[in-house]
Amino acid sequence: MIQRVFSPENGFMPVLYKISNLFLLNILWILFSLPIITVGASTAALYTVTLKMCRNKESYICRSFVQAFRKNFRQGTLIWLAYAGVGGILYFNLYAAATGKLFAQAFFLTVFTVMSILYVMIGIYLAPVLAKFDTTIIQILKISIFLCFRHIIRTIMMQIVILIPYLAVAIDLYLLPVLIIIAVSGTAYISACILNRIFSKYIQEVET
Repeated sequence: MIQRVFSPENGFMPVLYKISNLFLLNILWILFSLPIITVGASTAALYTVTLKMCRNKESYICRSFVQAFRKNFRQGTLIWLAYAGVGGILYFNLYAAATGKLFAQAFFLTVFTVMSILYVMIGIYLAPVLAKFDTTIIQILKISIFLCFRHIIRTIMMQIVILIPYLAVAIDLYLLPVLIIIAVSGTAYISACILNRIFSKYIQEVET
């Protein structure tokens, strides 16, 4: 019975193998993101691996992650700092609009809420595009904006997928260990499967 469960021919084993890889990938992302400033490069490395995993092309999780982290460190860090800076500005303006005087408060609150939503939606693509395309930061931003609106339904789907674990934790803190163990890599994997479909429309895959 045990031999049958752990047999390579059993459909359970590939699933278990993928879950274990996602667990390892989640730990790597947390460790490499600890300096905070490296979140951009770490997330790009995360998507480099998950984009391959969705096509069953990845075998060496640790090595691929570290290589991608080093490759994308400079651009990933610059993009992350800029993105975090814009996020800080939006948060400040949202807070100011929400706590300001009634005069024009609703208008500015609406404007900055819409801007914040667009900020998150475009941000979904930054790390995957960095992981997928060897280009400049400006082009990464342009591609991200284009894909965000060109594939708006899939963008919304990915946004929901990414938000679900955090909403679940907000409702029940007992789910926090799940978030730590696999949520980041798990949502990245699901998003990567969607992203592969999007990217395939614009580029011809050449695997090395």
